[in-house]
Amino acid sequence: MTLLIADDNDGIRNMLKSMTGEFFTEVFECANGKSACELSLEKKPDWILMDILMPGMDGLEATRKITRVNPDAKIIIVTNFDSDGLRRKAKEAGARSYILKENTEGLINFFK
Repeated sequence: MTLLIADDNDGIRNMLKSMTGEFFTEVFECANGKSACELSLEKKPDWILMDILMPGMDGLEATRKITRVNPDAKIIIVTNFDSDGLRRKAKEAGARSYILKENTEGLINFFK
């Protein structure tokens, strides 16, 4: 399995990679939504961990674009924003789940 991590914070990307890396044969990383869209098309990852607030294109727009091309994309929003409105927007964009960065230990349950 392969994973794409899209987050503008290097430390968060490293933390997510170290937490989940054992479940994946390859992990790709990027720092914005535009790059997430490009890497998603090029690498076709099995899973995508997507932050919301990133420079240029945010994670919700990137999720919409990715799921338009690949409706089966498995995208999990990983964010600091605990908002019912953002949860709804993420689901409408095509995200499979929405996890707060403070609760990332729950991510491994998706990949087992």
